[in-house]
Amino acid sequence: MNQLTTVGIDMAKDVFAVCVLDVTGAVIERRVLRRDAFIKWAERLSPCRIAMEACGSAHHWGRWFSARGHTACL
Repeated sequence: MNQLTTVGIDMAKDVFAVCVLDVTGAVIERRVLRRDAFIKWAERLSPCRIAMEACGSAHHWGRWFSARGHTACL
């Protein structure tokens, strides 16, 4: 599997749509996860760039990802 570089996240209250990109910008994974599954999945990510929409909870998640070594972009 190619090394992931960017994770795009579309956030809602209980469901997160995730798109993972490799170094060439090709999509290597797409998922729709509930909050608990999303947290478990995100805790296993290697440090990368996290791109999120600028919504009410994006700042919380940006801090959450930054504390785990990721680069958060709103």
